[in-house]
Amino acid sequence: MAEYSELKSEEKVIADELARLQPLIKEAMNANGVDKVNTDFGAFTISSRSIWKYSPAVADLQEKEKANGTAKQLVSSSLRFTAPKAKS
Repeated sequence: MAEYSELKSEEKVIADELARLQPLIKEAMNANGVDKVNTDFGAFTISSRSIWKYSPAVADLQEKEKANGTAKQLVSSSLRFTAPKAKS
């Protein structure tokens, strides 16, 4: 568990650094008019994904289906880890 905790701390540092670099890479790719760049250390691709924003009528229907049992709940499990708060 100690190893897991240490890796999760490292993961946050790495995620922050990736979040800092990502827009810089996207900006450079856009400036060069490319959506894919192959390098010796991997391929960088800018991809798009559509998401849907539904009207309130859909939300109402979802609530009705939950209430009347038409909608089925699917439950999955995952491991959640919370690091102790840093003492100041």
